[in-house]
Amino acid sequence: MEKLEVQVGCITEDGVCPSTRFKIGIDFGGGLTQRERAILFNSARNCEVGKILYGKVDIEYALNSNVYPRPYSGGINDE
Repeated sequence: MEKLEVQVGCITEDGVCPSTRFKIGIDFGGGLTQRERAILFNSARNCEVGKILYGKVDIEYALNSNVYPRPYSGGINDE
């Protein structure tokens, strides 16, 4: 691979249901077969960070230093 260039754009919309959209452009340069490019592109699309950002995100804040994040058990409202 001769080069790897990634550009990320971010569009945030405010309102009743705020949303954020990321636009990602990837340039692998030359020297790769179409199959190699497809494998690398699909690997980037299926990365763990992308999976987190693509799904619903719930954020909890706490001021008490004795409060530690609890393990995720699969539901938003499971206390």
